Amino acid sequence: MRGPEALYSSICATLSPMFNIIERLLGVITVLFGFRKPLTEAKDERRKKIFDLLDQMAACLDRVVVSLEAHEVPHGACGELATYAGWLPETVGAEIGVNMASFIARELEEAHNVESLLVQLHGSLDERAELAKLWEAAGRLHALINIIRAG
Repeated sequence: MRGPEALYSSICATLSPMFNIIERLLGVITVLFGFRKPLTEAKDERRKKIFDLLDQMAACLDRVVVSLEAHEVPHGACGELATYAGWLPETVGAEIGVNMASFIARELEEAHNVESLLVQLHGSLDERAELAKLWEAAGRLHALINIIRAG
């Protein structure tokens, strides 16, 4: 791995586990957002598949943040995000390249352990700021979905 992917991975590897999960999620969504043009230009059937997958990811992320804000474990979200990671290359590979789609999927897989965030966030000084980052990630994903829908 070379270039931006290597730099991104090396930075993430040195971060605390909480920061790592949140920053990876934000990074995955930011990278996907950067590919909004080719994702929007996908043929109708493929665009619908892309829309559906990203819509489910966004709904999962929304549930995660709402659960964490209520100091509840977002049960099932880890498995759900890991499943979406597995579907990413097939779903967006033709539009953004299989290598990039696989890279994004690996990053999402690395960030899937969102249930552990409850223990890491609860009572921490950074709890509000970290939850705000998760809302930012969800907001970017919803924006991407709306752009694809309008495409």
